[in-house]
Amino acid sequence: MSATDNGAYSSVGKLMANYGWVQNTSNLSTVRDTVELVSKDGLNHNALMRAIFEHRTELGDIKKKWTWDARCRIKAICACGMVELDRDLQGYRLTPLGQELCDAPKSSVLYRGKRILSAEEKVIFRKGLLTSPPVIRVLNILNDSRKNGNGAMSKYDVGSKLGFVGDVGFSHFEAEFVVRSGKNFNDAEGDADKWARTILSWLSQVDWVIKTESADILGKSLPLYTTVYEVDRVLQYSARSTTKYIPQEMLCSDHHPFAEVIQQRRIAILKILSKKPYMAIADLLNAIIELGIDTDEETLAFDILNLRQAGIQISKERSFYRLTDKIKLDIIPEQKPITAQQKVDGIEKQIEHYVMVYEDSLPSRLVDNLIRYGYDGTNSAALFEMTVEKLFSFMGYEAQCLGQGHGRVADVIAKYRDSFYAKSYGLIIDTKAYEKYNFPAGDVRKMKEYIALHGAELMQDMIPHHAFAFISMAFTTPDEHLSEIAKDTAVNGTAIDVFSLMELGSKVAKQEVSIADIYSRFTTNKMFVCA
Repeated sequence: MSATDNGAYSSVGKLMANYGWVQNTSNLSTVRDTVELVSKDGLNHNALMRAIFEHRTELGDIKKKWTWDARCRIKAICACGMVELDRDLQGYRLTPLGQELCDAPKSSVLYRGKRILSAEEKVIFRKGLLTSPPVIRVLNILNDSRKNGNGAMSKYDVGSKLGFVGDVGFSHFEAEFVVRSGKNFNDAEGDADKWARTILSWLSQVDWVIKTESADILGKSLPLYTTVYEVDRVLQYSARSTTKYIPQEMLCSDHHPFAEVIQQRRIAILKILSKKPYMAIADLLNAIIELGIDTDEETLAFDILNLRQAGIQISKERSFYRLTDKIKLDIIPEQKPITAQQKVDGIEKQIEHYVMVYEDSLPSRLVDNLIRYGYDGTNSAALFEMTVEKLFSFMGYEAQCLGQGHGRVADVIAKYRDSFYAKSYGLIIDTKAYEKYNFPAGDVRKMKEYIALHGAELMQDMIPHHAFAFISMAFTTPDEHLSEIAKDTAVNGTAIDVFSLMELGSKVAKQEVSIADIYSRFTTNKMFVCA
């Protein structure tokens, strides 16, 4: 097998469409091996791909999917601060840290077949990792959790807070969903969870993060991580003084249907904020519009929220923003201007809007997933169930996802327990990931079966009251179907659209509504009304 058998990588190559986010190149000794393949004068992308192939062939480590792994290694040497993009060369050049790493001594100690870093390498990688905003984001997430007394976190916990919402390239799974799907934690991850897992590995190898106890998730063991106390000082001093390297490609995934539009807009935001000590959102909007970019205040606020979740330090005081990071932007030259037709719309625009509406009350990833999965039909039915369960848990219910592969059972059961027995109630929930759900006869019949099954279970569990609920994006004439179910089962229910469900979650989070007092709203046999 040859890297050039079919002409692949034999010509001059071009840079990839995404940098800054890395999965699977989790061992920093592998990162060093790849850095050493970059010459002092820089290397074109295809030349580096060929060098990786030859290096792995010499080690007897070449695999069928070596090209995907090689691209991950290239993104890793960039994300670790060892190379920067050379847009003229369409490749990579060593940074001073990268050259320092090449000159540093190696240890010969192996652990599970991988070389352990020498003390000198650890020092260099620590400096390099601080140039990566996503690494800073993960450190802050873990450190805040430790300092706030919330304890260690799993890769899924970190992934839920990492990266861009409204971007299909940053999906996220719940750990319980993985187990109930019959999968292993090593095999089932959202994209954001993969980024988190790789960064956690890097931080563990430089001794800033340690693995603590494992969590028991429905009988399966999931590793948990936390920061060491030294990270307090790292974030307070070293991280703030380190210049962050930000290639344009990092600012939106190449899976997003409007990646070019969003990247250019976020580059413009960072360029403008880097020239001002602080800026009101209205002034930022005017400056962006003067560049010929059509946008609005809500979109800019959404972009800033995402930049912060990517690890770029932008403080907000009232309506004023301040970029507190030192940054080095690496911008794609000679870009085509954004036209009026190139505007984010559809589901992405809807996610953007509701994330900002509920910015102060609901987790942004939760809002994203409710809308994205809710519209996606049977493709995302299980993920929609997972997200609905998460929202009910967020509101304080004992929520459990039962659907997808567990027989004829409801998708979600949500229980409210009160010290006063008579106030406890349960919700038997059927989730429907449809743009508009019209109650086919088979689904109506199933709900009657769910009520018979789970109603008895709830009574045995000392939950005296129960109601049924359908949850979807929207409904067609629900009243007659809800009334039929209620008549035939003597149990009342409701239909809840996702937007009413988010409003309820927001009101509960802001303590404007208590779940102890809203049982009657689930028993109207009509559309759910949040007010």
